[in-house]
Amino acid sequence: MKSQHTVPEITPLNKDQFDGAREGILRVQTCTDDGGAWYLASSNCPVCLREDTVRWIDASGRGTVWSWIRIHQPYMPTFKDEIPYTVAYIRLEEGPLLMSTLQGIADEDVVCDMPVEVVFVPYGEDATPMPEFRAVA
Repeated sequence: MKSQHTVPEITPLNKDQFDGAREGILRVQTCTDDGGAWYLASSNCPVCLREDTVRWIDASGRGTVWSWIRIHQPYMPTFKDEIPYTVAYIRLEEGPLLMSTLQGIADEDVVCDMPVEVVFVPYGEDATPMPEFRAVA
């Protein structure tokens, strides 16, 4: 468990996302009007700005590496014991980009469009599951 990490505050807005994570499910929001999808909870669609069309869906948990960087400096104190580590933008199959860390992939093996899948790692004192990604076998 990555107990030293700070976790986001769970609010009524993002509760469905964290409830899904506790069940091992990655959830994203979508708009029933324009079909857009996004990660990180929002009260309204970022395209049409409507609130009444926002719905949570269970995502596949699969995606591809869109971009990445290897972190060698302890920019965030909660990750100082994990230097170096890789942070990547993952393009989910449902469309949205999600920033996360990569797990178990050597830096020299990371390539654009590499298929990855979500794994949930417990963070913080209450073991809140957070999404990280590993290579698809």
